[in-house]
Amino acid sequence: MRNFDLRDRCIVITGAAGGLGREAAIMMRNKGARVHVLDVGRAAIEAMRAQYPDIICHEADVSDAARIGQIFAGIGRIDALVNNASVQHESSFEGADLDDWRRTIDVNLTGTFICIQQALPHMGPGSTILNVLTHEGRRTNLYAYAASKAGIKNLTQNLAIALSDRAISINGIAYGAVYSQRNAHWQNDPEAVERALKRTPLHLILQPEEAAHQLVQFLEHSALYATGTVFDVSAGRSLT
Repeated sequence: MRNFDLRDRCIVITGAAGGLGREAAIMMRNKGARVHVLDVGRAAIEAMRAQYPDIICHEADVSDAARIGQIFAGIGRIDALVNNASVQHESSFEGADLDDWRRTIDVNLTGTFICIQQALPHMGPGSTILNVLTHEGRRTNLYAYAASKAGIKNLTQNLAIALSDRAISINGIAYGAVYSQRNAHWQNDPEAVERALKRTPLHLILQPEEAAHQLVQFLEHSALYATGTVFDVSAGRSLT
């Protein structure tokens, strides 16, 4: 059986200086991959660089096409691209700020588009792209986030056909609730946690390392056999 052996593979992960992305980068590094991480947070990038000097860290905004192109040209061959960078803003629809909307679309959707477009010249047959999606975007008050993730899903499916002639696969992985720095405001709120659990048939909220494990497992064992799919690890959140 053919697997996507991570040893000596060049893996690029965006939004990877914290949470799920950080855990995935560390797991891939431990499996022998040459890992490049991109993140906009300077302090987090510096902390990761200090702790894991063999993980190559780049401070970058994924919505900056020139900067992404420069980084990818310097990397050279890319075997796998994981688009994980995202932002979200919660508000009522009437109270939504247009600048927040634009920034969310710029980072989440346009940033994914830019990273794929800039990576493709450096990707050959047998390489793969994995886009991080979510079912939590279906909650109310996450309008721009929901729209951006829906756009990424459709982009994934469209590109699956376009890239098939080049033997490059592209898929999504969709989570439900995952504990992270982003949602730290409700993790210590028992009522908020209970609401999240009730929305999930298996009553499960993933830890970042659990979410990362699922991502790495999919990359290793399914990326060569699937394209245009969305791997659901939402603990049933997609059904509610």
